[in-house]
Amino acid sequence: MFIYIVNINSIKSKDVDKIIKKNNFNINLNSSIQSKIGKILIKKFVSNDKIYYSDYGKPYINGKIKFNLSHSKEYLVFVIGKGFDVGIDIEKIMEHKHYTSISKKYFSNIEDKYIENDLYRFLKIWTRKESFIKCLGLSISNLIKMPKLIKNKIVYNRYSFFIKTFEYNKYIFSVTYKSNRKKNILIREIFLENL
Repeated sequence: MFIYIVNINSIKSKDVDKIIKKNNFNINLNSSIQSKIGKILIKKFVSNDKIYYSDYGKPYINGKIKFNLSHSKEYLVFVIGKGFDVGIDIEKIMEHKHYTSISKKYFSNIEDKYIENDLYRFLKIWTRKESFIKCLGLSISNLIKMPKLIKNKIVYNRYSFFIKTFEYNKYIFSVTYKSNRKKNILIREIFLENL
């Protein structure tokens, strides 16, 4: 499984537009730079076929290759799973004013106790929950109903899911994938010239 990371602060919108035109991609040039880069990644690494969206906004293309993406501040992360569902979420490690009240509202008692007013632990659980929801293709409103996501492997509705959390340049991101066995995860930073 591959995770690609793109520093979107280092990329100019006009340079992204050149890539879109050069490759004859059908991407709206008026979209945000995050949206354009995400769609370029999908077209380059998954398929140039039409992108569809589920009722909750999860992108998909007909076929066996599954993918997901997320962005926060200056980074965008993109994950590809061949034949299995994937979800990913990234957050910048920075102070959040209301993270303790958010954890009380959306996290189980066990997760809230695990956090113990620690921002890093909060972001770890938050990105795990978001990546899990995105893997399932559900909306954020399902956050409260999610199982406890402290462990790296869980069983949900009789299916096995693995969750892995990474730290990268003051960011934390988690990936969830549906599988009966643990997968190797390769992380690669992508630069404009690679697109």
